[in-house]
Amino acid sequence: MQDSALQQSVESLNEPVTPIGRLISTIRDKAGLSRADVSERIGKPDEYLKRIEESDAIVPIATPEEFANLMHILHLTFSKVSETVQRTINFLGFPNAIGWPDAIATGLQNEKNMDHSLTSSPGLLRKSSQVDIPSEGKKAAEAWLTNLRSELDKSNSTELLK
Repeated sequence: MQDSALQQSVESLNEPVTPIGRLISTIRDKAGLSRADVSERIGKPDEYLKRIEESDAIVPIATPEEFANLMHILHLTFSKVSETVQRTINFLGFPNAIGWPDAIATGLQNEKNMDHSLTSSPGLLRKSSQVDIPSEGKKAAEAWLTNLRSELDKSNSTELLK
């Protein structure tokens, strides 16, 4: 029954939701699930999910592996996640990247040259950071999305790769 409610909540989500944490919170709320319900399913404390939901970061604090698990539980597709990340980037005033949708669609295949330190540095992902957010924030978001897509590929999550 909860899986059906989750699927309906994702399908009914037509309004723009920014940032990604708010998307997670909205889907969970529309499905009638508490943080405790979802936290138990992902095997993490409630505080972990609270930090994800209340963050204004472009991408969540979760690793791609952890977020893929959350996507499974919430029936959240990669296209919805990447669309939300793009909307957040646009909202923060980053110039539109030419080819961004194409890069996401192909999984940003250049994984070997990514700087993984960007995803572990939350200051690079926030609007208030004094770092060169347009380029560093986008790079971090692209790297995180690439890793997320790879994780979904590894786990044969074809239903989420839509």
